Amino acid sequence: MSMGLTSASVIATLDGAAPTFISPGVWQWTYTANVSMDEELNTSAIGSPVGTFFTIYDINGLLTTPAVSAPAGWTDTIQLMGLTPSALSITDSGTVENVTFMYTGTTAPGSFAVDGFKIFSSSNNVITGETSYQATKLSSTGAPLAGQDAGFDPVLTPGVATPEPASMMLIGSGLIGIALFGRKIAK
Repeated sequence: MSMGLTSASVIATLDGAAPTFISPGVWQWTYTANVSMDEELNTSAIGSPVGTFFTIYDINGLLTTPAVSAPAGWTDTIQLMGLTPSALSITDSGTVENVTFMYTGTTAPGSFAVDGFKIFSSSNNVITGETSYQATKLSSTGAPLAGQDAGFDPVLTPGVATPEPASMMLIGSGLIGIALFGRKIAK
């Protein structure tokens, strides 16, 4: 699947090519949900569970301070096994946390984008992960179609953190110091 907006979908995309540095060890990952014109956000989308939502899977280094946040009309939850539409089979590690954003607002037919879905991670290492969604598909006349509408797409997510060059220098200097100290004691 493509990283861009596709027909009949709610696609989460990372804003920009990388997360935003907040403070040492804290990176803000901000996402936009792109809703296609033949999709509708509502709290009664058919499926299990009922409602419109999307999940971003396996978020390495997920932080709860600062807290995950969602724009108005949405709530967020964190879970080890991601909330997944019943019609889909997604690879989910079960040991790395996922975030689900559930729609709680009034019925809203597409086409539009919703900004401001934020997660925080100790990692700034960008990898390609997975996201799934569930919503209501609309007919060409704008009427809701029966049945579950769900899908999945790739999304940029935090990978396993890699040490910063400054940290590597400190570790290397410490190891050299220990070696020199050990050598001095041995004499």
